[in-house]
Amino acid sequence: MSDGGGAGAGGGGSSVAELAAEVEAKKVKQRVTECNTARNGRELILQDLELARVPASQIRSLRALRTLNLRHNKIEDLPTALWTLLPDLQVVNISQNKLVFVPKELFQLEKLRVLHLQENRLQVLPEELGEAIGLTHLYLNNNMLKELPVSIGELQLLHTLDIKYNRLAEIPAEAGQLEALQVVDLTGNKIGYAPESIKRLHDKHSLLHSRARRKELISRALRVRTKVSVTCQVELQKQAMEAEGDE
Repeated sequence: MSDGGGAGAGGGGSSVAELAAEVEAKKVKQRVTECNTARNGRELILQDLELARVPASQIRSLRALRTLNLRHNKIEDLPTALWTLLPDLQVVNISQNKLVFVPKELFQLEKLRVLHLQENRLQVLPEELGEAIGLTHLYLNNNMLKELPVSIGELQLLHTLDIKYNRLAEIPAEAGQLEALQVVDLTGNKIGYAPESIKRLHDKHSLLHSRARRKELISRALRVRTKVSVTCQVELQKQAMEAEGDE
């Protein structure tokens, strides 16, 4: 009797898992169809689907894909072979997942321009990072990175480097060679060493950010003040009208 009950419970669990997988597959298929019909096969949006893995079998046929958005899922690792099948990829967003490692093949995409890897669990990046020579924007914030590959100095087109809130103690000297770099955010790290050019860019970003923040706070305060003033005026007008009525 107990064996039968255990098997039934196991079977029920399996059925639930199979049903969940079926629902997930349908959602992905729908997004792939939208990609082909509404976006000419160039942009695939798979965010917020609670995916535990990248549905490579359903993506691999999208050879013209330029943007892949896998943000806010539960992905723990990435396939390796998929990226060679998507040679036109320019923007990849895998932020807000559970990644602990990124395969070197991702950085070997020749047309890759923007890469979002923020809010994962990354502790290390492969040395092949430097092969993504077309990269202009790299977002690595809110991970657990302890170091950056020295090959980062090869990213000569890099404009934005966001590495705030990691565990970095130093920035490779090679990063000082990034002549196109304009935006750097090192906030939330305990940096002991960084090239002077990197420090200056971080300080500039911090200053601009603090100014924007102050402007936002002042603007908000003025809106509140205006709202209070209008409310007071309405109340005064109401009291004046009531006074006239009493007379």
